[in-house]
Amino acid sequence: MDRYSNVLVFCTHPDNTGGVANLYRTLKQRLPKEFFYFYVGSRKSRSGMLFLPLLLFRFFLILCRNNIRGMIFNPSLGVKSLVRDSFFITIAKFLSIRHVVFFHGWDSTLLKHPIWRRLFKFVTKGNCTILVLAESFKSEILQVSPSAHIEVFKTAIESPDPAQVLTKLGPNIDPVKHPLNILYLGRLEENKGVLEVISAARTLNDKNPGSVVLHIAGGGALQGVIQGFSKQSSASFLRFHGYVRGEQKRKLLVDCDIFALPTRHGEGLPVAVLEAMAYGLCVVAPLVGGLKCQVGGDVIKQLQVPSESELFEALLDLQDNPDERMIRQQRGFRMAKRFDAKLVAHDLVKILDI
Repeated sequence: MDRYSNVLVFCTHPDNTGGVANLYRTLKQRLPKEFFYFYVGSRKSRSGMLFLPLLLFRFFLILCRNNIRGMIFNPSLGVKSLVRDSFFITIAKFLSIRHVVFFHGWDSTLLKHPIWRRLFKFVTKGNCTILVLAESFKSEILQVSPSAHIEVFKTAIESPDPAQVLTKLGPNIDPVKHPLNILYLGRLEENKGVLEVISAARTLNDKNPGSVVLHIAGGGALQGVIQGFSKQSSASFLRFHGYVRGEQKRKLLVDCDIFALPTRHGEGLPVAVLEAMAYGLCVVAPLVGGLKCQVGGDVIKQLQVPSESELFEALLDLQDNPDERMIRQQRGFRMAKRFDAKLVAHDLVKILDI
C-alpha cells in the first residue's frame, strides 16, 4: 500500500475565493495523487456550520471504509472554523492519527477569550504539528500552548516561465520606463488599501502627467465605486480590469512594474505579493505577517504606516530611482522561487511524516 494512499486533506472547496482555496488549487497537482480531499466550510452562500452533522456522518463513513493514516487541517483562526474543525481534530487525536493543523490567517483577539483560548490550547496539543505563516504568530501560540510543536511554513505559487520575466529584468534592460505601470491586485476593500493606491497614483500623475498607469484588478465591496472612478475624465491614468484569472492575470503581472498593497488587514502571507515578486514586480507594502520574516525589507519597499501620503512618497522614490526599483525586482524574483508549488508540496508531505 502506498504510504500516502490514505491521507485526508480538510480544506475549503476550490471554487471558493480566499487563501486556502487558492493554496490547494495550486498544490493539488503537486501533492501525491493518492491524497483525497474533504471539503468543509461555507460554499455558495450555505453556512458550513449548518452542515456539521452531515460532515461528521460523511467523515465517519470515510474512517470506516479507509485506513486513514494522516490528516491535514486548514482552519481559519475564527470561532466558527475553530469550533467546527475541533470536532474532527478531536477524533484524529482519539484515534492517534498523525495530523497537521495549518493556520493560514490570524486573529489575536480570539486567543484573549477564555473559552476559545482553552479550545485552541486543546487543538494544538498532542500528536500534531502546527503550521503558521509568521514568527510572530508562532510566538503568540507558544504563550497559550508552550508544548505545541510549531513550524513557520510557506504558502505556494505557480512560478511563471522565467523567459517571460527576464524580458523585463535582463542585464540589458533599461530600468527607466515611461509610463510606469503600477498594479493593485486583490480584494477591493477599504482595509486592503485600494483607495489609497488610487489617490497616491492620482497625485503622482498630477505631478507629472502621463508618467504612470494604474491597473486595478479584483472584486469586492468597492468594485462599483472603482469602476465609476475609472470612467471619469480625471482618471485617465486608471485602468479597471475586474476580477481576473488565468492568462489575463498573467498578462497584467508581466506588463506591470510595481505592485502596491498598503494593507491594514491582518495578513498572513499574501499570495498576490509572492506572485508579483515571481513576475518581477517591485512590491510596496507594510511588512506585516509573514512578509516580515519570510520576505523582508531588502525585497519589499516598506511602508511604516499604510497611508496615502507614505505610499505616494514610496512610489515617487521608485520612479525617481529606477536602479533601486530594478534591484528590488531582481531580488524578489529570486526569492519567489522558495514558494514554488513543487517545493512547498514536497515540504508539506515531509512535515506530515507518515
